[in-house]
Amino acid sequence: MEEDEKSKLSIPSDPSLGRFYLLPKLHKANIPGRPIVSCNKTLTENISGYVEKHLKPLVKNTPSFCRDTTDFLNKLKNVNYLKSGTILVTMDVSSLYTSIPHTDGMEAVERSLVESGHPLKKSIMELISFTLTHNTFEFNEDIFLQLQGTAMGTKFAPQYANLFMHHFEKDFMETQTLRPIFYTRYIDDIFMIWTHGERSLQKFHESINKFHPNIRLTMENSRTAVPFLDTLVNIEEDRLFTSLYRKPTDSGKILNYHSFNPIHCKKGIVYSKALRIHKICSKKEDKNDHLEVLRDELTKSGYDQQLVKKQIKKALNVPREKLLDCCRNTNEETQNHRVPLVTTYFPEAEKIRKILRKHQQILTNDQKCNEVFPRRPILAIRQPLNLRNILVKSRLPRSRPKNGVENCGQSSCKTCAILDNSTVITRGQTKHNTKGHFTCKSTNVICLIRCRKGCTDAWYVGETSQHLHKRLNGHRHDISKINKSKPVGEHFSSIVHSENDMITNVLVGNIDDSILRKATEQKYIAKFDTFRQGLNIDRGCMSHYTME
Repeated sequence: MEEDEKSKLSIPSDPSLGRFYLLPKLHKANIPGRPIVSCNKTLTENISGYVEKHLKPLVKNTPSFCRDTTDFLNKLKNVNYLKSGTILVTMDVSSLYTSIPHTDGMEAVERSLVESGHPLKKSIMELISFTLTHNTFEFNEDIFLQLQGTAMGTKFAPQYANLFMHHFEKDFMETQTLRPIFYTRYIDDIFMIWTHGERSLQKFHESINKFHPNIRLTMENSRTAVPFLDTLVNIEEDRLFTSLYRKPTDSGKILNYHSFNPIHCKKGIVYSKALRIHKICSKKEDKNDHLEVLRDELTKSGYDQQLVKKQIKKALNVPREKLLDCCRNTNEETQNHRVPLVTTYFPEAEKIRKILRKHQQILTNDQKCNEVFPRRPILAIRQPLNLRNILVKSRLPRSRPKNGVENCGQSSCKTCAILDNSTVITRGQTKHNTKGHFTCKSTNVICLIRCRKGCTDAWYVGETSQHLHKRLNGHRHDISKINKSKPVGEHFSSIVHSENDMITNVLVGNIDDSILRKATEQKYIAKFDTFRQGLNIDRGCMSHYTME
């Protein structure tokens, strides 16, 4: 592997765990959940993206591969006359991503790499193995490792699943004497045309469900019409026709015209929906019916009638043949190389576009600016926060630990034995509320030492960058050695006291800066007056500090 290729496999500087969540399938019985693991900024994010890049060309060359609705419609154009009794069939692989055993999935990918003569076969297989065996994620504050299948969320998952299904269906078809006359698949959704009768179709379905121990397919079939993707395929007079398919859960709701969104987005919604109907519907009367439904929905959402009429007309002026041919364009051919000027949407954002157009000459005339902006920057408008962004999170909110000190749980810990978990400390009229969660291993804290016997002159405030238990061990050492040069050691080593009389509170923590920590120490020395009525015998460099 070349050095420039290795650079694409870099691990994020601060990798995080994947986050598990479910997307409810509202259109299915009992509303099952589609499991997703968000792999953003994870250990394997860049590795998965690199593998995806190398697997994509292999998937495109598989015979049954269906890229999208447009590709599907193009494939159907090759189906002409159908004999009487033809059955339209759709099948769906249940939980495909999580059902693929690692060994079978990797074997399928390796077969495709060998067949294509890929020069990086060994490296790609090692990267796939690493990604599959390191899919760690968190849910509800617990950490999990996925042992089978691949996560929906890792970048190469669709290509990995596609290659597995390609070899699965290829090997299965070789065992069958009766086969469909048309077969295509969009990842785990299969469409086929069967001409051998319903009984043989049931045997075909039973056989494919027995071909692999983990793969199960549900089936729907009809002699008149079946849905596939967003297309309803119909048989009329032994010919195929297509129409727009809308799921039963489709409420027909469209972005309200008066919502806080750019006008070009609202125009684009009307245009794209009309274009979709124009492309999918092969019969004129059917197309008109769907357009009428679209007009009603737009009217209910407050859209201006003239705007709707203009955008629908614009969509219908595009020849349907051109819409079906556009799938041949690649991302590279349509990519825009203008530098984007990104801003969050606000009502006056469109004026920026006019300003850029008006003053482009300034950038052109400047040599350095012209190198960066050889063409006019393109305005890219980012969506502002909405209620969904604010309220819906892929990670469950963590339970906040209680304020105060928590025992480490080790019975032999001498530090926890003298820690006080009270969060409210009072001395006369002075009151302090401890905020934050601390243990005997907390660092960079300000602590308060008092005497259990109620000695009012035995209050001591101190700061430490060490673990708290190490600093308190130092005080215990002074007590055991009767170190009278240290005020804490002198008080608790007296005849009527011992180290067991010492009680400690954490006042505040997480102060990494040493100067700020010492200043905070002096603040609490002054607050509790432990210089005049306590064991703090020196204010040090902050002796001038006073509380307001």
